[in-house]
Amino acid sequence: MKDFQVGSTGTKLEKKKAQDLAKLRPQILDTGEKKESKLNYNTMRIQCEAIDFDWMFEGDNMANMIKMLTKQNNPSLYVSKSINVFIDLIWEKYSSSIKRWVFIPYMVYLLAFINLASSVDDGYLY
Repeated sequence: MKDFQVGSTGTKLEKKKAQDLAKLRPQILDTGEKKESKLNYNTMRIQCEAIDFDWMFEGDNMANMIKMLTKQNNPSLYVSKSINVFIDLIWEKYSSSIKRWVFIPYMVYLLAFINLASSVDDGYLY
C-alpha cells in the first residue's frame, strides 16, 4: 500500500484514503501554551508474524513435540523461527527442572571425575 500525504497527486480513491488516514493520526491537544506545535506525520512500518500454537496446549502435544525435538539429529531444525519461539515459550517452565535434574548432576559427576583423575598415583600418569 502506498503512503500518500494529504494533497499529494494520485487517484481520487487514494486521496480519500490518505485523508481518512490523516483523520486517524494522533492529534496534539491544546495545552494552553502559546508556542506553536507541529504535528509529526512520520509513518512507521511494522512487520508482524504470527505462529499458531493453539494445538500445542491440547492433550499431550507439548510433551510429544519435546520428545520429537530431542530425537532430531538435524541441527538446522533448531535455527527455524517457529522452533525458537517454541523453545522460548517452554524455557520458563522447564529451565529450573533442567538445572536441577541435568546440570547439577552433571557438575557432581564432573567434579567426581576430576577428583578421581587427580588422585591417581603419579606413576600411572607417565
